[in-house]
This record gives sequence, C-alpha cells and structure tokens, in this order.
Amino acid sequence: MKLFSNDSPLENTSFRAIIFAEIMAIILHFVFIIVFYINDITPLYYYNFFSIALYLSTIYIALNYYHYLPYTIIAIAFEVLSHQFLAIYLLGWDYGFQYFFIAIAAYFAIGGYVKFAIPLILTVISFICLIATYLLSNYTVAAYSMSVQAQESFYLLNMIVTFLITSTTPLIYSFSVKQYQSILLYESNTDTLTKLNNRKRAMELIEEEFSRNNREQSEFVLSIADIDNFKKINDTYGHDIGDTVLVEIANVLQKELRQHDIKARWGGEEFLFMLPDTNIDNGIITLNKLRQSISKIKVPLAQRELMVTMTFGIASSTSSHAPENIIKYADNALYKGKRNGKDQVVQALNDFA
Repeated sequence: MKLFSNDSPLENTSFRAIIFAEIMAIILHFVFIIVFYINDITPLYYYNFFSIALYLSTIYIALNYYHYLPYTIIAIAFEVLSHQFLAIYLLGWDYGFQYFFIAIAAYFAIGGYVKFAIPLILTVISFICLIATYLLSNYTVAAYSMSVQAQESFYLLNMIVTFLITSTTPLIYSFSVKQYQSILLYESNTDTLTKLNNRKRAMELIEEEFSRNNREQSEFVLSIADIDNFKKINDTYGHDIGDTVLVEIANVLQKELRQHDIKARWGGEEFLFMLPDTNIDNGIITLNKLRQSISKIKVPLAQRELMVTMTFGIASSTSSHAPENIIKYADNALYKGKRNGKDQVVQALNDFA
C-alpha cells in the first residue's frame, strides 16, 4: 500500500519547511550538548550526538533522494519522541521538554502524505507520549537535576524554540504553497514552447480589453498570423527545426511589440496579437514592421539558412461589438492573404467603410 506521495507537487512546498525545522533542531541539539556536558548528564549528552547525526542524514537524504522525504519525517519523529521521553524521564517535567510533543504535530502535517491517516497516527502517538511522560514524572524520581536557574533557563529555551517551530514552519509552508500556486497559474496560462500566452489566457485578456474598450470608448486592433509553409518546414527539416522557428518568432514578438500588447500562440503555427489603443492604420504599420523583422529570421541548417515569413490578418474593434466576430474577421483576412501570395498584412473587409 502506498503511504507517501513520492511525486506530489506539494513535496516542494514541504521541503523548505522541513529543512528549516531540521536546521533549527541541529542548532538546538548543539546547545543541548554543551549544557548536558557542563551538568554531567551523560545519557543526554551522548544522545544529542546521535540526534545531530540523524538530522544531518535526513537533510542529506532530502537533498539527494528527494522521493524519500516523507520517510525522513518518520525518522525525525522517532528522534523527537524518544529524546523528549528520555529527557523527561531523566530530568522531570519542569524543564519544558514536553512542549516538543506539541511542536512535532505541526511538523507531521507538512510531510506530503497520500494517506491522511499517517500524520494523524503520528500526532496521536505524540499525544500519548505527552500523557505518558506526564504520568511518569509524577510517579518517578528524576535521576538527574540542575540548579533552579538552569532549570528555568532550560524551560524558557524549550518554550521559545517550540514556539518558533510551531509558528514559523507553517508560515514557510504557506509561503511555499502560494509560490507553487503562482507557478501553476503561470503554467496554465502560458504556452510551454514559446512562453507566450496560450489560447485560453488570450481569450481572457481579449475579453478584459474589450470591456475596457467599451468603457473608455478606445480602439484596438486584433491580428491572427500564420507561419508560411510551416507544414513543409516540419516535413522537410523535422519538428525540432519547426520548434526553433516558433521560438524565434516568439522572441521577435516579445522584442518588437509593446509590453502591454497581448501576444499569444493561438494554436499550431498560428499566433494572435491584440494592440490596445491602436487604430487600424497604425496597426497595419506595426504589423508590417513586425512582418519585416520576422522575414529577417535565419534558422541555421546543415548547409544553408532557413528563411521564415508570416501572413497577417488584421481587424479593428470598430468592426464588431463581439470579440468573437473580430477574431473571425481577422482569421478570414489571414486566409485571404494566404491565398493571395502570403507574406503580407491583410485588412478585414469589415473594417472598410
């Protein structure tokens, strides 16, 4: 039965929080080593060397064998529970080690598990250990003791550290989740190859611009362009060369068009552009400059360079009150240009008075 998510996207969000908590734990255990050595508490002195070795090992595993990350949490759970159990058994309840039973519950929750039962079981075990050590401290005499001042300092230290773990670890996890959500949003809106907007995102932006256009009575132009003879390029030189052509054209679009212009891969070898606050005459001038820049693209082949051209269909927002119609008019103009020689900018008939 699969207990852990070895390839869960949330593993990345868990990773930062887990590593942060482990680094804090290593620092704390170094402090424990010094204190236990000074106070001659031998069992805990040596046990903290084991704790540091375990944390270093789990960090190494997390960095180099990422899919084992959830298993490292099991190992850390064993260390935390056993360390606190031993510390309370040897020193008693008044040093604040019991707080770690509570802090570890926050740590369990970020492990990237498939089964909800796993962190739940670990949390229940931690709670049982908390109750057991409380009862144990009430019915047994501590084997070691420290001065009142040392005891109070230990209590304060453990309380502060556990507060930091329980507060900052979820915050880091939450920040990582938000970052991951931003990445997902970008990927869902972006064409993987060209890094332009994809068709879905382009339609959303067109709708937004169309609404703004209606409010402000501004004008925009929309164009659909197609790479000339692209099927022949793919069939003759292969899809790798075809992909190179698409990327080179996308680079030209990013360079030549304004930042706020909408640029999208519409599908296959087709691209869509929307130029806000632009009338049809200026739009044609802009697209002709763009067409000339694209014609300068040279894709190196074995013995020569491949030249690329594009045909553009353009329509204005004044041609219709529906964005779907403007897209259709630009598309019709594009195919007219394809039939009449390619490598040209063709204005939609609906834009003529």
